[in-house]
Amino acid sequence: MESAGRAQAARDRVPRIDEYGFERPEDFDYAAYEEFFSAYLAILTRRAIKWSRLLKGGGGIQKSMTLKRYIRKGVPLEHRARVWMGVSGAQAQMDQNPGYYRHLLQGERDDSLEEAIRTDYYSPSMLGLKTDQEVLGELVRTKLPAVAALMDSHGLLWTLVVSRWFICLFVDVLPVETVLRVWDCLFNEGSKIIFRVALTLIKQHQALILEATSVPDICEKFKEITGGSFVTECHTFMQSAHRRPRPASELLRAVRTNRAHTRRAKAKSGLLCSNGHRQQSEEGTHRTGETVQTTSAKGSTSRHTEATAQQGAKELHLKMGRADFPGGAVVESPPASAGDTGSSPGPGRSHVPRSS
Repeated sequence: MESAGRAQAARDRVPRIDEYGFERPEDFDYAAYEEFFSAYLAILTRRAIKWSRLLKGGGGIQKSMTLKRYIRKGVPLEHRARVWMGVSGAQAQMDQNPGYYRHLLQGERDDSLEEAIRTDYYSPSMLGLKTDQEVLGELVRTKLPAVAALMDSHGLLWTLVVSRWFICLFVDVLPVETVLRVWDCLFNEGSKIIFRVALTLIKQHQALILEATSVPDICEKFKEITGGSFVTECHTFMQSAHRRPRPASELLRAVRTNRAHTRRAKAKSGLLCSNGHRQQSEEGTHRTGETVQTTSAKGSTSRHTEATAQQGAKELHLKMGRADFPGGAVVESPPASAGDTGSSPGPGRSHVPRSS
């Protein structure tokens, strides 16, 4: 009775609409949130003072190890817009191309520009999404083999349990304050943060997941792990995510290479079609990087790129055997830029920014 009264009192004190304008879900735990936020407010106040000192003067945002450390501890709401625009490179692009967006809106529709903006996550074949889910599967296989074995024993594809994590970048999956903390790091460090968060969720709840005895049970467990105090307490959650063993950088570079191969294959196929490439009545051979796939001349480009993705997944599986050890698989990787702070960027052309 006392617990119910405390919950109702918290519900009366905490607004139904959060500070970001979103309505709280029906099953929202007001009492737990109030207890968390009373402690988190002190952290926010302390961080806001430090951020104000760091950004004093109103100049541009310069990446540094200090900035990276500050971002990992959270960007105050009043500074988020400026910091996100700065670390993502959006502000620099706007400064270099004033009025460009308005010009695009006023001009004629450009299909090629739309295709350039659309990432591999949102193309008809969704190759980017499939690749990144394969990556997560291989990382789990290396770091949490019991969970991987459970998935394999039931023939369960990762796409059934984590698609929303990647497509929505945890929006409507984790509490909004936690999502924003994830995005703080995402804009600065790139898509490797998505893998860190995913691994942290699975690692923290490994015992719960292993209790599952069927496919529906596994799916339900993966829904359960995105709720509760562990994800609500965003500050400790993000600290945990950065303390976890980092994803194998060699594997992430391998993914970037394979996705680059896929893009070249798609570009080549599109070029051949646009030039009226002579189709063979028999079978034709297409090359993608070092991967050779023989496909029917009557087959579509999507079949070809799908085959490339499958081959890439096989290559990743082979690389994982040595990815965590010195002297492991040698993978192509573009050189680091002069402003690199030592962060390993995520996979190539993704729907999220890569580290510079």
